[in-house]
Amino acid sequence: GRSLNELGDFSECRKNQGRHIVFSAILFKVALCLPPSCTGEVLNDLVKKILRDSQGDNTQKDKAIISGDLSQILSIEDPEAFNNEKMKTGTYVLSGVLVFIIIGSILAAIIDGAISEKTWSSRSRKVLQSFNVFKNAKQVFCSENRFDKNLDILNGIKILFMCWIVFGHFLMMTIMTAAVKNIVGNIQSLGTQRRFAFYVSGNLAVDVFFWLTGFLAILVCTEQLRCKRHRFITSILIYVYRYIRMLPIYLLSLAVPIYLLPHLYKGGNYYVADGIEGNCKESWYYNLLYINNFNTKDVCLGWAWYIANDFQMYLLVPPLVIVYHWKRATAYLSACALILASCVAQIVIFVKHNVTADIAGSGSNAGQDNGFLMEYYRKPYCRVNPFLIGVILAWMYIDYKKAIKDCKSKAEEKQECNKFPINNISHYLVHNDALRYILYLVGFAIMIVCVYAFFDFYKVGTDKSKLENYVFMLLSRPGFIIGLALFVYPGCLGKASFLRPVLGHSAFNVLAKTVFSMYMFNMEIIAFYWGTREDGIHLGEYSIWSYTIDICMLTFAVAIFATLFFEYPVIGLLKEFLRPKRVSKVAAKGDEVKNV
Repeated sequence: GRSLNELGDFSECRKNQGRHIVFSAILFKVALCLPPSCTGEVLNDLVKKILRDSQGDNTQKDKAIISGDLSQILSIEDPEAFNNEKMKTGTYVLSGVLVFIIIGSILAAIIDGAISEKTWSSRSRKVLQSFNVFKNAKQVFCSENRFDKNLDILNGIKILFMCWIVFGHFLMMTIMTAAVKNIVGNIQSLGTQRRFAFYVSGNLAVDVFFWLTGFLAILVCTEQLRCKRHRFITSILIYVYRYIRMLPIYLLSLAVPIYLLPHLYKGGNYYVADGIEGNCKESWYYNLLYINNFNTKDVCLGWAWYIANDFQMYLLVPPLVIVYHWKRATAYLSACALILASCVAQIVIFVKHNVTADIAGSGSNAGQDNGFLMEYYRKPYCRVNPFLIGVILAWMYIDYKKAIKDCKSKAEEKQECNKFPINNISHYLVHNDALRYILYLVGFAIMIVCVYAFFDFYKVGTDKSKLENYVFMLLSRPGFIIGLALFVYPGCLGKASFLRPVLGHSAFNVLAKTVFSMYMFNMEIIAFYWGTREDGIHLGEYSIWSYTIDICMLTFAVAIFATLFFEYPVIGLLKEFLRPKRVSKVAAKGDEVKNV
């Protein structure tokens, strides 16, 4: 390339039997076309020697960096060496598995349609139908929700906030790893201009899915655990069901970046995708045990910390539901006590590790490892509060629906709600229009404050006191969820007519079934998107959205494929073999309300 972050003509370099080498130092890249004998390893040794010979005037700290691990300040990427890498055994195995599952699903559909029902036993036919791709496609693309129609609003919430997550991942990965030609201007804009607050506060979207998990899990499990005699075994089956249901997509997302994507990367942007899987070959078992958020050294699929948190929080659901069936007031108090315990745990972590409110430090501490990511951001006891807010809202929803089930007038409804005072909150939200619209405004204001507060804490040159950091980290995420709930919860009760036609649209009902696959594959799609480009990119305010739309469309396509051929067959088998026998109509339809 002729300047920083211009990678030159990769194809021309290879055509002339040259070796395309990329020197990468944090946000800046320099590409050279060198003779074949100049490998990345040879150049790395040469640069080390040059730096050592020229360190006479450097400080002792600089000498330590230069003499030690050069990768801290400079990495030398060798795409040519990778592009010539031979196919691994795992690549052949993964390709064979993919082909086998696709052909097997199509054959299952043909056999299921060709053979009469009398030829098969009921269970054998259901097993076959679990792999019937056409039957699964009918379920995936069915836009009708046989659960409570008012809950369709949650499907729109899922898709909008999943797109926000994809957008945040795209922006982070592009700026930190891709060759952005105008990187200096973009960093200054993102770090100083308030209109970019939406860009840097995208991690709030993750808390929305913790909230959705708590809300939807309680709706389903409250009915499944109603029977006292079978609560223990039903709880075990709920855990097993949850674990196995996520496993096929998880395994596929582990295998694809290791064995498949490396052979699709072509071009000078190879380094964007280099090592995206992390250290999966050494620490994959942390992921399969859903404890990878406690692995601070050899991280595998860095974005999968969310899945571990989601599963660990889900472990709370059966005990909380059992307490709810024993005594409702105690259940509410238990959830509130857990929220308080989480706040105490966060304060202890803040003080012990001197954590500040962003990943890389703020103001004069910028660039320093402050414990935010490993000690706070990825730990369930620090992120559980949105989940618990969802739990409380789900109980409020269930209690209110039960209270008004047989009521024929507003007076009767009010009388029933007075028997359990918490129901009065839902009652007033439904019947008091003025209160409801005031809360819409309050909720919107809270969300805006949280979004722009994030920007203030990420803003370049900002120094905040310890007290400001602690208050912000304690309140910003639960505050955003409470603000969102003031919008969404009335919609779940049949109100918010200005939101339900949009967020409850039938298209969202279809797309919401793919959100788990979307989350697991979005980073790999981004790596593929940049890994197939030869030169650097120009990132503008409008081109960011254009690139993001491309990524979202590709991610949706891959997610639909994975959902059809991997997730839904396993869901069909689990329903047949592991679903608890005593399940009410609500629980039986629970899978129609998909959550991450």
